[in-house]
Amino acid sequence: MAGPAIQVKAIKPRKLKVDKVRLELLNELRAEGRDEVKILQPTTDNWRGEKPTFEAVIGLTSAEATLIVGPVGSEKAVQKWVWLDEGTRPHPIVARRAPRLKFRTGYSASTSPGSFRSRGATVSGPWRSPVAVQHPGTAPRGWSEMLQKQRKRPYRDRMLAAVRRGMEKARQ
Repeated sequence: MAGPAIQVKAIKPRKLKVDKVRLELLNELRAEGRDEVKILQPTTDNWRGEKPTFEAVIGLTSAEATLIVGPVGSEKAVQKWVWLDEGTRPHPIVARRAPRLKFRTGYSASTSPGSFRSRGATVSGPWRSPVAVQHPGTAPRGWSEMLQKQRKRPYRDRMLAAVRRGMEKARQ
């Protein structure tokens, strides 16, 4: 007596559409970049003279998603932002193109450490005109570190959500 015929069939899983996951991650990186630029922009709103704008650059490899946000523009504008972000050491300032320096005392900066906001700078003291002065240095504003700390968790959550959305779309 012959038994029932057994048929063996290989089940092939559908190929995962990784482009869908990649597209979701890239879109989310762009959105996060726009959000971070909006956070940094107020730091320069009330600056006089040259001031930088901000730009986001994204990268995506099989191992990591990268977002870099920073100042762009003229070299002078970017340098000004870096000096304020990182601070400066005390240093002498000597008149070079004129016999004496000329400035007013009582200066109050438009930015302060620990804040992305910028308000109008004020100068209220009398005029001075020495040949040289010792600048006390600039306290670091720490905008880069603040942004990194503030956006670390939202960035991670956005990337995970993008992967989940991409995986759902890849299965369809």
